[in-house]
Amino acid sequence: LRSSAKPFQLLPLIESGAADRFGFTDRELAVIAGSHSGEPRHLEAVQSILNKIGIGDEALQCGVHVPFNPEAAKALRAANQNASVLHNN
Repeated sequence: LRSSAKPFQLLPLIESGAADRFGFTDRELAVIAGSHSGEPRHLEAVQSILNKIGIGDEALQCGVHVPFNPEAAKALRAANQNASVLHNN
């Protein structure tokens, strides 16, 4: 139910003009409207959203998990990096 509600939760952002005010791209709106698998392009979109609204990733209280995308998870391990809240779908 949480994921199926995301597109509807996006509507007020668009209808209020906030999406235009912050200059969200189609890619950023797609991440807002759905889940992601932790691929670099997803992390870039999430980080860009946070930058545009002026908050850091510490504001996200979703928890941490490794990327759902197997290649992204493998790349994270190969780089000897830990997952962050940005990897959470």
